[in-house]
Amino acid sequence: MNADRGMSSVTNSVHRMPWFAALAAILFASCQTSPPEPEPGPTFTQVREIAVQDLREWEAMGRSVAFDGSRLLAGTYAGQYNPLGRAFLFEKDEGGTDAWGEVKRFEPGGAYVFDQLGYAVALEGETAFIGAPQESDVETTVGAVYLFSRDQGGAGAWGEMKRLTLADGNPSDYFGQALSADGDTLLVGAPGNSSAVEGGGAVHIFVRDQGGPENWGETAKILPSDPRLAARFGTAVALDGDVAVIGAPKDGVPGALYGAAYVFSRTGGTQGAWTEVKKLSADDPADWDLFGGTVAVSGDLIIVGAPGKMNAGGVSKGAAYLFGRDRGGPDNWGLVRKLTAVQGDGFGTAVSLSAEYALVGAPGARASPTIMGGAVYVFARDQGGTDTWGLQARLNPAGPPAYCQFGSSIALAGNLFAVGGPSWDFSRGAVFIFRIDP
Repeated sequence: MNADRGMSSVTNSVHRMPWFAALAAILFASCQTSPPEPEPGPTFTQVREIAVQDLREWEAMGRSVAFDGSRLLAGTYAGQYNPLGRAFLFEKDEGGTDAWGEVKRFEPGGAYVFDQLGYAVALEGETAFIGAPQESDVETTVGAVYLFSRDQGGAGAWGEMKRLTLADGNPSDYFGQALSADGDTLLVGAPGNSSAVEGGGAVHIFVRDQGGPENWGETAKILPSDPRLAARFGTAVALDGDVAVIGAPKDGVPGALYGAAYVFSRTGGTQGAWTEVKKLSADDPADWDLFGGTVAVSGDLIIVGAPGKMNAGGVSKGAAYLFGRDRGGPDNWGLVRKLTAVQGDGFGTAVSLSAEYALVGAPGARASPTIMGGAVYVFARDQGGTDTWGLQARLNPAGPPAYCQFGSSIALAGNLFAVGGPSWDFSRGAVFIFRIDP
């Protein structure tokens, strides 16, 4: 059941990180200052708050989101008070026009306590992908990914069609910690899995119809060209057509764990070869930036979050870096702009991207001096000048200020986007749908 707290218009005022200790320091840093007022432009309107009536306290729905404009898949956080984890599917017109009603709860029969089911989610057409990165196999946290398909088991039903696991699984692989799907291809991050160095990480690629009709078979395993100990390659993944971006937020050496993101390109069709074309890094790297903790790609643009980035005063605030293809040479991915906001808000914890907008989540941003409600910063390509990517809006959820962690997850689709607020309502969680009006 959905709880709708009404519509509000937010005008132009001003795939989840695994290192909770580091992220906590980011979210609980000092009070923010007000950013400058952006110039007039589009309006961003909250059209729906999606909550579920019987969510348990601390279930934290919205910890992960996937969104295609007509369907929303939201994962939860498995912890002490919600040991299993699950995911919820909503459809735009279920229960009425723009009602965003619940159509399915995913609670696979094979999942067990603390498997972290729902830690990562992805949607592609009529297939839902749900990661369980701590699923155990003979007492080892290898991880798994569950696939559900519409009409599986009956017309209109969303039935389980496949459970993906690793052929070369090892303890603490965390397979399923990050997911991204586009067309007939699925990327699965396993930041603990590597045949090169311990904890270096890997990404596994699955393709539809590989091994049989509608079967999702593994076709490739991607590793970086320079694997490093505990770099956590595969913590974040993003796919758009034949371009894959993979984050390794602990890449570096002790005392210089700057983080990195790798760009891979596919040639030869759906089952073609994947080639590393660029290793991205910040132009101002520093230890524990967590650069590569979140990534997104859209066409000729890539955004990389660095939520651990410190400001000049040593206060965590975060940053996001926008890269463009053909910058600095043909097919080179060069820096377009470094995006920043205000102090102490975990800016860069979530990112999403289109040709015109870059969305950056800051779940520790303060709604008041004492309440960290969270915020989403919207940067527009031509705000302030052609290709300048200036700040267009700072968005908060409608209603009274609350400890919400709004901006923990973001997914943009057309003129709509979904934002997770997993701490909303005693950490039951909620997801907020916004519309972009020109």
